[in-house]
Amino acid sequence: MNNQPTFFGSGVTGTVHFANSDAALTTYQISSYQSNLGVTNGPLIQIPYIVTPITISVVNGPAVTSTTTPQTTPGQAHSIALNDNDLCGIFSGKLTNWNQVLNPEIGSAYALSAPIKIIYRADGSGTTELLTRHLATVCTTANTAGGVTFVDGLTFTSSFPSGVPSNFIAAYGDGGVRNSLSSLASAMSHRQLKVGTAGAA
Repeated sequence: MNNQPTFFGSGVTGTVHFANSDAALTTYQISSYQSNLGVTNGPLIQIPYIVTPITISVVNGPAVTSTTTPQTTPGQAHSIALNDNDLCGIFSGKLTNWNQVLNPEIGSAYALSAPIKIIYRADGSGTTELLTRHLATVCTTANTAGGVTFVDGLTFTSSFPSGVPSNFIAAYGDGGVRNSLSSLASAMSHRQLKVGTAGAA
């Protein structure tokens, strides 16, 4: 068994007996297989057998002091709370500073004035597909930056036809995202929650 998490991005090639991805195959991939390899190799079978949780990791975000929001972050008294409007605004580039993000505990913006840096996967990723699928469902023109329409896809940049905002930083693989999060102040990203690993905030 060989775990290569970055192999699913630009194109799936080669021969395997079993493969696992957070993202389902596209209609094009299925029809292409059926009309080509499916003729000689038999039917393609997809089995939905796992649920993959996605965590929004925040490094050096605003401090939260009230007891309204439950503690979910090790070593922190209380965790920040982000709703769908916040996620749409932050991941589209509409909200670029913590003082623009609503703190639900007090009903106004966080006091911290610090730019938000978004770390995104530059390569194709099932984790990105799960995030963009959610954003494509909940984001509207009201809570998203102009010119951005989230599309369900393996690559984050496909939602930005004019290019990603200047506060967005590309990283390759989950390890690259993790390294960028640990080295940057006020950074944020999406990651697959892995049991037994630390680092999700």
